[in-house]
Amino acid sequence: MFRLNAAGRSRLKTSLFSTTFLVAVFTVAAPTILPCPATRYPVGADSGDMKAMDRRTYLAKRREYLSRQQSKENTLSKD
Repeated sequence: MFRLNAAGRSRLKTSLFSTTFLVAVFTVAAPTILPCPATRYPVGADSGDMKAMDRRTYLAKRREYLSRQQSKENTLSKD
């Protein structure tokens, strides 16, 4: 059976914690570095018009929709 002395256990713990830390940092940083492979269009958008829409147009329409929703919420909260 393989037995570790104090120095070996210390190195093992250090490398285990270091590896865990690096994996955690990579997990958080990965979305910034790597693009998301999922489609940017909403689920159920089967109309040809939605699929033909380029990304900029889709995002502009999405921002417009979200701003309308936010203004509705602000109007309701004032009442």
